[in-house]
Amino acid sequence: MLLRDRVSGMAIALSAMVMLLGAWSIGHAQETNQVKGELKVTILVYSGRPNPTYSLEGEGDIGKVKEFIGKAKKTEFGKDTVVPSILGYNGVVVENVSRVSGLPESLTVYRGNIEARDGRTTFLGDENRDFERFLLQQGIERKVIDTKLLGVLGVKIGTWPTPE
Repeated sequence: MLLRDRVSGMAIALSAMVMLLGAWSIGHAQETNQVKGELKVTILVYSGRPNPTYSLEGEGDIGKVKEFIGKAKKTEFGKDTVVPSILGYNGVVVENVSRVSGLPESLTVYRGNIEARDGRTTFLGDENRDFERFLLQQGIERKVIDTKLLGVLGVKIGTWPTPE
């Protein structure tokens, strides 16, 4: 009877340790996700087929996005969206899929304008199109687009900020 009580006590202690470890690892994973975060980037280039996408993750990439948004100045835009109603290149959409703090739900960038949506819409200026250039360069580095495709679409990021 004494051995059975010891085994039962050890089983209870082991179960409690497993539960605590599980709770810690879930909490730790959530903390890590909030620090790291993920932004889904979609380059609007196609009509009728999926657009190229990639993710920005980690403090470096997300910090860069926050830096661009922090520098951007509020502007008046005069339309409901920065996305033009044309065929071809229509800008870049950044979705805050993991709800990184300090960034809106989504950002849309096109030709010097940023549309920030977070329950309401705010327009910002992308001076010299630096944020747009950064997002397109990241797409090139991640091999989801190439300079040839951008050239066909009339996007020559090396010549910005001159009008295309």
